[in-house]
Amino acid sequence: MKKTRGIMKIQRDLFLNSVRVRRFVQFFGKIILSVDFFLRYSSIIDNIDDYDRKVLDVGSGALGIGYALHGRKIVCVDISDVVKTALGEKIKASATNLPFKDGAFDVSVSADMLEHVLGGFREKVCSELKRVSSRKVLLHCPIGEQSLKTDLRLLATLHKIFGSYHENILEHIDSGTVTFSFLRASFSGCSFKPTLNCNVLYVLGVIGSLPIINLLTGIFYLLIIKRFDGKPPYYGYMISFVASKKPTIFRTDLGKKPHMLQRWYESEPT
Repeated sequence: MKKTRGIMKIQRDLFLNSVRVRRFVQFFGKIILSVDFFLRYSSIIDNIDDYDRKVLDVGSGALGIGYALHGRKIVCVDISDVVKTALGEKIKASATNLPFKDGAFDVSVSADMLEHVLGGFREKVCSELKRVSSRKVLLHCPIGEQSLKTDLRLLATLHKIFGSYHENILEHIDSGTVTFSFLRASFSGCSFKPTLNCNVLYVLGVIGSLPIINLLTGIFYLLIIKRFDGKPPYYGYMISFVASKKPTIFRTDLGKKPHMLQRWYESEPT
């Protein structure tokens, strides 16, 4: 009996270890080999500071910003069930009707989601992002005519290779191009930072769609084509909208950094 229990324990441990190994491989397979994740979130993360403690990721998909941003409360929202695998609190909801109070988060982020929203609903999405953010909104998405040309070029190439049209790219095109004028009207005073070269995106899109070869996409980007990135013509942009430059600080926080915070607090009108 003891021998049987011992064997069962070994089998259980092997199973648990296999699950852990599989999760480990899946995690690093998605993060390390996924250039897409890096390109989407790196510029956003650079603009999140120490005061941004509550972060909302709208359109997080299966990963979300929680995999690259630690030490904060992360809430991931997506309209599909893939949000279940995101890191942080997971909520299935539409970006046009976020289930949160006004100013519930220090910062709201959205990485490559807006281009998938039909043109008529984008204004509502932007309004919701601003409503739930007390400090700022950070977006990343393709903008303008150059991004549309690149999508059409990539769509045609992938159709030649696979004989079918790429669903995500089709959704970009069908939803309509995101324009600078729309974003300026939606986020008054926002700033734009180009993040992705059109030709680099095209090459990555082709390589990333090829079985087996796509496993080397990350290495190919870092060693060969990264040096061409960050130059015109641009495909993607990081959009930063600051709602309030001052963090939300309560009296109980003053003891943490008394000199800086005390000056900030006493300068506020009563």
